[in-house]
Amino acid sequence: MRLVTSFISREPEIDHLVSLLESSNLITITGAGGIGKTRLSLETGNRIHESYPDGAWFLDLSAADSGDAVVPLVATDLEIPDQSSRPSQVRVVDYLRSKSMLLILDNCEHVVPAVSELAYLILTECPGIKMIATSRCQLGVPGEKLLHLEPLSLPNADALIDSAALAKTPAVAMFVERAHAADPAFELTAENASDIASICRRLDGIPLALELAAARIRSIGTGEFAERLEHQFSILQNGPHSAPSRQQTLENAVKWSYDLIDPQARLLWNRISIFPDTFDLPAAENICGFAPLSEQDVYPLLDALVRNSVLRVERDRRRVRYRQFVSTKLFGQQQLSAEEMAALQARHREFFHRRAAEMAAHWPGPNQLTMLEMAREGHSNTVLALEHAYDTREDPSAAAEHVAALRYQWVAGLALSEGRDRIEQFLALPGVTGASRGELLWVGAWVCLIQGDHDRAGVLVQECWDLAEELDNVHLKAHARCWMALYHVFTGSLEQAIPLFGEALPLFDDLNDTAAELIAGFQHAMALELSGAHNEALEVCAQAFAFADESGERWNRAHFHWVAGMAHFSLGQWGSAREHARQGLEISADFQDGIVSSLIVELQSWIESAVGNHELASSLATAADDIWRAQGTSVQAFGPAMKARSVKAREPLVLEAQRVPRSKKDAIAFALSTYDSLPEPATANKSKVEKDSPLTRREREVAELVGSGLTNRQVADKLVISTRTVEGHVENIFSKLQINNRSQIAVWLHG
Repeated sequence: MRLVTSFISREPEIDHLVSLLESSNLITITGAGGIGKTRLSLETGNRIHESYPDGAWFLDLSAADSGDAVVPLVATDLEIPDQSSRPSQVRVVDYLRSKSMLLILDNCEHVVPAVSELAYLILTECPGIKMIATSRCQLGVPGEKLLHLEPLSLPNADALIDSAALAKTPAVAMFVERAHAADPAFELTAENASDIASICRRLDGIPLALELAAARIRSIGTGEFAERLEHQFSILQNGPHSAPSRQQTLENAVKWSYDLIDPQARLLWNRISIFPDTFDLPAAENICGFAPLSEQDVYPLLDALVRNSVLRVERDRRRVRYRQFVSTKLFGQQQLSAEEMAALQARHREFFHRRAAEMAAHWPGPNQLTMLEMAREGHSNTVLALEHAYDTREDPSAAAEHVAALRYQWVAGLALSEGRDRIEQFLALPGVTGASRGELLWVGAWVCLIQGDHDRAGVLVQECWDLAEELDNVHLKAHARCWMALYHVFTGSLEQAIPLFGEALPLFDDLNDTAAELIAGFQHAMALELSGAHNEALEVCAQAFAFADESGERWNRAHFHWVAGMAHFSLGQWGSAREHARQGLEISADFQDGIVSSLIVELQSWIESAVGNHELASSLATAADDIWRAQGTSVQAFGPAMKARSVKAREPLVLEAQRVPRSKKDAIAFALSTYDSLPEPATANKSKVEKDSPLTRREREVAELVGSGLTNRQVADKLVISTRTVEGHVENIFSKLQINNRSQIAVWLHG
């Protein structure tokens, strides 16, 4: 078949498909409707048909209205003579038995059992036949190999829009070419680049949707079109008349998939449309598993939706999340009644409130990083739940508790400004009263203090104090004292702060509020250190490290490492200060916590400035500035004592004025990398292995523990770093030592 439009950005898929055909006689291309399965199979067939003496044959099965029609349709398309009374299946197999050809079985999803049966017979009886099938689900034939087709690559939503780079993105390249074909005056420019990127992202990079959209650009501006994509089905119509009806509108393409699955799977499809972005299995089970579905029904039905290319799976280490295409989500939403949507919204809001509360309740333990990563991944669901709570105002106190429970997501999860906005929004709601308001007040004070808005923090913490006294609520009294103390630290009144911490800590201990006690303990240690009580601060840190060793707590541990590093710095103990800074930064890098990372990199700069490494100190100071900038705050937020130390440490430094700021992640990675180049203390009796080692100090520590027989998890526990970090070190060790198993590490260590 001659193709009349150019083929864009599927070269790797063609190469992979050709490679698969070398080792298997049946390849099934799966993927969502409109993803380009037919086009890929045709393009591949056109390129390799000369390799088959009897040619490549395209067999369109979309006209088969039942399984019984499949074999007669294949026989007709193959032009098999119909001069006997033998069954069609026998005639097809006999005809193909001696042939060497490529068969493309297109659009199999609605007649899978019949196609599977025929394909199996051909595989077993016709050794010279290769087959490419296209289907929204696999055929399930022994020996079948799959090529799952993904959408065209999209522009990065977080990257700056560069029209030249954008033009090379496959989805954009296709859209621009097709739009130019519809309107020769159309071109990608700096002015419309952002709109085009948005259009391609909203259409998920699905070729059919991009084709339909590009055809519309002849009569509408890109900005106006992008704004109208909330109504994709009404605007993406009137495809080529030569195309099958299911490909003439985006809605028809989605409806084709919807009609092919069973009623229960359709019901789940409708219900999961409540999720704005990705979601995980527990969320789907809890929110969507109600009559007539049960929670136990949800996973098998999700699996069916994945199998039929309705849902995409995103896998990260041990966790799996599901993602819908925008078009399938919109279609599902259209099937919901107002009552069903209201029920789903309520269940969605309640579930994510519970998840936030569980994260807050179980924060001080070994699962902190996992919980924070899950919170970041599910952030769009948090936003939706809070917006619905604000709009309905059904239970203002519960909504306030939800916002307060998200405190670690606000403070450690890259969302300070958003957290501040949400807190202020819900504090202004009528009905947010009592203890729920008190919780929101102290969380708001915490966020404001870190942002450097000390005046607003003072107002919030004073209201919390007054409310705690009015309610005679011990928990709020403890928090009021804790955050009033921090307010005094950040505004320069250390002598007022330290006694207040002394009042708050016993209250938290009596309440068994470990999370609050750890945070207050860190702040108390910081106040002691800044006031000159360096050894007392180190004693508090030592107690915290002992608790962290027992509980597996890591996030607060990073903060205590910073305070301990500060204390050793103040005492002139540079080696100990460096070591605490390194350990703290390794932890904060895992969490990608910008606040404590900024503080630690600041400290690194001060240490190197103090010992005369001014060039390195300057580089670290600029890295700290980059992290501060990414968080929307600065070292000044932490009070006059911190500001004065920073100013003094930077006096001998020359900071680069004109430069491109690093991202937070890159700045943290740079700061960590500097430890590899720091001079080690002189040692008289180093072994030859140590002297000639290509490993960094940290890699050598890991190597020694691995060489002694410890697992990665045991090494992580020993060094108080994540298992993922250990895995990275082990990979580097293997590469640098040119070895491939752990036993060889022990051999290397012993020379």
